[in-house]
Amino acid sequence: MRRAGTRTVVVAAEDVEWFEAASYYARLHVGSDTFLVRESMNALEARLDPARFIRTHRSAIVQLRRITALERKRLGDHAALLKSGTRAPVGRNRWAAVSKAVADRQ
Repeated sequence: MRRAGTRTVVVAAEDVEWFEAASYYARLHVGSDTFLVRESMNALEARLDPARFIRTHRSAIVQLRRITALERKRLGDHAALLKSGTRAPVGRNRWAAVSKAVADRQ
């Protein structure tokens, strides 16, 4: 459950495409909506199912089934392309783990 103004919105984990760090908050991307929650990325990562979500960058956690492709560019500008068309960052030191997780989900 997440508050949205004066409302509390229930968001199922499977509906979240990805989580993005936003200072002391995390931004949940759910379809065209975004919600801010006051929780660290480390705390979120610990609570999420590792079979469904993967930390791709210090600022991003992505739902594995939403990844359509991985993009590897020079100078470490790697990204996971998501079903929504979003490019979520993939850290250089996380590339191997993300690539393996995407390949294993097939």
